[in-house]
Amino acid sequence: NCSLGFLSERYGFSEPEAQLDRRAAAVTVTFVKGGIAIEATYDLREGDVELKMVRLEDGRKPDGYHVDRQGRRFRANLVEILMDRGVRNFGLRRPEIGEESRDQRLKRLLDRYASLLESHGHDILAGSAAAFDSLGTRRDRPNRKP
Repeated sequence: NCSLGFLSERYGFSEPEAQLDRRAAAVTVTFVKGGIAIEATYDLREGDVELKMVRLEDGRKPDGYHVDRQGRRFRANLVEILMDRGVRNFGLRRPEIGEESRDQRLKRLLDRYASLLESHGHDILAGSAAAFDSLGTRRDRPNRKP
């Protein structure tokens, strides 16, 4: 996960913590700073990776998956947050079959997410969860995937 190692090295996030979910066939690596966690989830079946931001409560992830007890969103995809900010060019295209290996794809996607964070996520890199303020609740928006 060296493509996101810059989070710890340059921005003071915690060292990465990895968790394997055998049922979902996914590995999630989490970095924490201030009021936010950054989760990079690698789908072992599809070879895809997704970056999600998590608003922390008292330094911990709230119970549930997307919405806390007060109905506030606490987990959102980086792409959704950036779309809310007007960003439209993500560079996360799916390659043609055989165009790149799984390892190449993983590195390309992690590098691109790192670039998107550094270009458009200064508040997130500072440990702020303010990005969630304009997202509303899970019920306010349809579940979109880029």
